Amino acid sequence: DGYVPHDLTATGGSEGSAGAEAVAAPPITARALLCHAEADPFVPRDGVDACLAALGERGCRWELQAFGAAGGARHSFTNPAQALNENPAFSYDARADAASWAA
Repeated sequence: DGYVPHDLTATGGSEGSAGAEAVAAPPITARALLCHAEADPFVPRDGVDACLAALGERGCRWELQAFGAAGGARHSFTNPAQALNENPAFSYDARADAASWAA
């Protein structure tokens, strides 16, 4: 629960919140790429900022790719099935999807 191996070389995640509480105590030697949908109502920017600050405090080199300011990319933006979801909190964004995988 919350353990991050010191020699972790890669990981991926989706559908989670980026709160700082998810970051464990040991130093992080891996680099991190975070792809964030700016219009995601479930992961507010202040949560992303707190996560980035916690990663930095632990020595992690990170990069943030933020997509879709002003109503663009929303939660689950890399999942094409979200195009069928009528809930406005979710969306598929083909450009942000491709850009996130290219990062």
